[in-house]
Amino acid sequence: MRIKKICQVCGKEFEIPHWYGKGKYCSRLCYRSHSGVETNKNAFILPLTSPATYWIGFLGADGAINSKKGSNEISLKLKDKEHIEKFREFIGLTKPMEIIKNKYYRIRFCSFNIVQQLKHYGIIPRKSLTFAKKNIPLKYERDFWRGMTDGDGWIYKKKLVIGLCGTQKICQQFKDFLIRKGIHTKAKVDKEKDTLYRVDFTGKYQVPKIIKLLYKNSSIFLERKHRIAQDICLL
Repeated sequence: MRIKKICQVCGKEFEIPHWYGKGKYCSRLCYRSHSGVETNKNAFILPLTSPATYWIGFLGADGAINSKKGSNEISLKLKDKEHIEKFREFIGLTKPMEIIKNKYYRIRFCSFNIVQQLKHYGIIPRKSLTFAKKNIPLKYERDFWRGMTDGDGWIYKKKLVIGLCGTQKICQQFKDFLIRKGIHTKAKVDKEKDTLYRVDFTGKYQVPKIIKLLYKNSSIFLERKHRIAQDICLL
């Protein structure tokens, strides 16, 4: 005898033998997507918020996605523990962080909902080859670029430099964003290697303007980069 059930993850109807037990999930993939770990499965659902947009930018830089397993992963250096805790809090993750080789903190969790939501913003497997700003509301653009800068960017106090690396398109989009915001620049998008590009902005007038645009009155940021930004100009 077989009985019909509704999957608690995807909502699909499935059948199981009557002796099989509770039968909450229709497949192993859906089981993995739950895996006893609670998350806010609507973290990146529309309409976006300022914090969600920041984390989309940060994940675009530092996140890893496995669409087949529905898994999400983010790793940061040990000195950035506080930042990865902020992300855990944002998505409501109950699973603790792992320490990898005494060098990194890593969180890994499964959520098909979040994987599908992030796909809408261009965060897909092997995104380092293709990633570009996509479907980000204009009013939250600076949050997105602050997340990108915290993840794949740099701020140097002595040389007065702020920059970003990634695909050619993401670097050009960052430059275009700054120009639209009234920061006139002749900075070039240069090729580093293969599909990796970079763009640097320099100067005692230009760099403080960019820093204020990205970091002033912001609520989420990577502490160590924010401290450098604060040293360059009062925020």
